[in-house]
Amino acid sequence: MKKSLLLMAAALAGGAISLNAMAQSKDPTKMTCEDFLAMKQDTQVHVYYWLHGYHKRGAAQAQPQAMEWVSDPPLPELIDLCKKAGQDTVSVKVQQLLTLKK
Repeated sequence: MKKSLLLMAAALAGGAISLNAMAQSKDPTKMTCEDFLAMKQDTQVHVYYWLHGYHKRGAAQAQPQAMEWVSDPPLPELIDLCKKAGQDTVSVKVQQLLTLKK
């Protein structure tokens, strides 16, 4: 029991450290595709989820809205868009992906 609690605590701490490192490095809304491509894949997934939520909340911030669950982020598509974009922001590319999926 204690061992499983320690493992769970370590996993949660690892996720918090990863998100904290992302937050300290750059504002995801201003991050370039070049910066995004230089990140490890697990950090790229965190950035995608953050930007997905940021863009899905839209202008209706005052009203609580149910967020759709994204179980499989379209990371390969985002990476392809970023490889072609260079200095564009990842935020713009995530927004393009969300627009294409509507």
